[in-house]
Amino acid sequence: MKILIFNRRTIIIFIILLIVLSIGTIKIESPSDGNDLIGFPFRFYEYLGGKRTPEPLTRYIINYTNLIIDTVIIGIASILIEILARKKRKNVT
Repeated sequence: MKILIFNRRTIIIFIILLIVLSIGTIKIESPSDGNDLIGFPFRFYEYLGGKRTPEPLTRYIINYTNLIIDTVIIGIASILIEILARKKRKNVT
C-alpha cells in the first residue's frame, strides 16, 4: 500500500469543503432572539443570541471535540475525492 502524501490539491479541496459546508449549513437566528449555529455535520460553534436571564458570562460556545471530528471527516472526504480524481485521470490517459 502506498503512503498517501498530502499535496496542494488535497489541501485546497479540504479548505473549499470546510468553508462551503460550514457556510452552507450555517443557522443564523440571533436577529430574532435565537442562536447562531456553525458546523457540519456536528455543530462546533454556538452564539447565544437574544435576551437571557441571568445573562451568560460568554455569548459563545465552542465545542473543540466536534471541531476536530468535523475536520477529520472533511479531511477524509477530501482525500477520497483526490484518490478518485487520480484514478479517473489514470483511466482516461
